[in-house]
Amino acid sequence: MKLRLGAAVLTAALIPLTALTGAAPARAGTVDVTPPEVGSCHQLTWHQVAGQSDARPSVPCTDEHDLVTTRVITFDTAPDWTSDELYYRVARQCYRSINDFFGGDAKDVQLSTYSTWFFYPTAAQQEAGAAWARCDLGLHTTTGRAHRDALKQLPTDGQPTLGTAPLDDSIARCRLGGGGDFAVTTCDHAHRFRAVRAFRFPGATYPGLKRITHWSVHRCDHALGDDFGYFDAPTKFLWSAHRRFTICFTRTRS
Repeated sequence: MKLRLGAAVLTAALIPLTALTGAAPARAGTVDVTPPEVGSCHQLTWHQVAGQSDARPSVPCTDEHDLVTTRVITFDTAPDWTSDELYYRVARQCYRSINDFFGGDAKDVQLSTYSTWFFYPTAAQQEAGAAWARCDLGLHTTTGRAHRDALKQLPTDGQPTLGTAPLDDSIARCRLGGGGDFAVTTCDHAHRFRAVRAFRFPGATYPGLKRITHWSVHRCDHALGDDFGYFDAPTKFLWSAHRRFTICFTRTRS
């Protein structure tokens, strides 16, 4: 399994993040193969979200949780769970589900640290014929002096929110300095760079990494001048997942 993407079609249902009820579970023998529910909530550690599957039950959205399901992808027949093609197909749809969850606001989404994690059925569920993948939304940050990757807790009194730029520090996208490998964190954590501007490369076709890198440096330098400190440019995969903005970062002293 490749390194998990952290870390965007129809609009995902924006249903209340409360305990959900649905049809009776679908079972094959003694194994429950019922697809997860959009809007269900989950509490996982950073280590657990790196797994291919999540067998833990959902939790009430009024309890502590750090993930919410934004899309469930179903297949007519069980796919080859080991294929690269499936991996990228699911990842693209899960990234797109973030934009849909926040009403299609791709620009401000990329100025935040909201990202996606996805899960396949467990081995037992796959053997029993389960044919779905679960897309979850979470908020990536770092913790402690060691700057360990972590998930922030999501609201227990409603849905995760985005707002408009400038985003609140609790969700805004920042990066550590070179000593922290320029890792992504929320801006309420110590950081050296803050995402402040987003620009979309003109055109519908991915221009190639060399061209978009050159364009991004020029665009950010023009916009921020001496304050320009870092940038994120979309890869070909992220472009296909509708994450098409170059993000410009200013240097900070936080």
